[in-house]
Amino acid sequence: MAATSFLPLQSVLPARTGSTSPSSQPAVLSLRAGLPHGVTRVRGNGSKQGRSVAAASIRRSCRQRKSVRSSKPGRGQLQVTRGAPDDSDEAPEPDKDVGLSTSVGVGVLWLALSTYAFGFSPNDFPDQELLAGLLNLEDVEVNSIFYSIFLLMGLWPVIYASVLIPAGRSTRVPAWPFLTASFAFGCFALLPYFALWEPAPDAMNREQSFGEKLLENRTFALVNLFASIGLVAGIATSSSGEWSQYLQLFNNSRLVHMTSIDFVTLSLCAPIWLLNDAEKRRWKYADILPLILGLIPCIGPCLYILLRPRKVA
Repeated sequence: MAATSFLPLQSVLPARTGSTSPSSQPAVLSLRAGLPHGVTRVRGNGSKQGRSVAAASIRRSCRQRKSVRSSKPGRGQLQVTRGAPDDSDEAPEPDKDVGLSTSVGVGVLWLALSTYAFGFSPNDFPDQELLAGLLNLEDVEVNSIFYSIFLLMGLWPVIYASVLIPAGRSTRVPAWPFLTASFAFGCFALLPYFALWEPAPDAMNREQSFGEKLLENRTFALVNLFASIGLVAGIATSSSGEWSQYLQLFNNSRLVHMTSIDFVTLSLCAPIWLLNDAEKRRWKYADILPLILGLIPCIGPCLYILLRPRKVA
């Protein structure tokens, strides 16, 4: 806010005198309209001593009033304003244009992925047999890398549930239908929620349900962390033959191709929601740590959920 001080009128107006002769009536150095607290009405005979006492009293009053910034000027005072008003104390209004642009962008991404999945992705491999092998319905050998990715896709909904409930709660739509559908459809179920999402101002100020308490439980987070480390380590240590077979499936199987793209999409979206969760919890490491951990697929988000504060700091 602009600095404001108040000066008595008698400091900017000449003293009133009845005449210019030494024998004239005494000068009145204060106004009947009222003086600031601490200024004594001083009447003098125009002598040097009387003027000095009045000036000292006025200066003392001005120093006392420097701490008063927002009071209204009293009678007999002149308001002096330096600089332009500053509105920095007011809370900035949310930019609706940015939110709309983000929603449109996420919607376009979902439409592009859906169009590519059903119209342009490779489909030269019998995915029914591969899916039956993944579900242990038939004795079909499944590539170990893709099997690990398939299991990690079942871990992503748990990770996203931990950061979307309650910190990522939306005022428009509930999160749980999209999270439930993501076990089967991955990012194709979560992206619509991201597009419709509007932050709830009181997301953390509510009583937790049993499911929310489970998602906040450190033991549950530790189990997920160990599971993600084991699966990612299995992918990283796969042989060159396994990688060659996986790439061949990626180029021919729609299931493998789109599951892999789904995994990458969820991995790229994770840092955004980790940052949102850390900000809502007012974590002191919210500036950089969630972003770093979010860039490590699955393991990083699981580690973040384990380390984050259980309550708002």
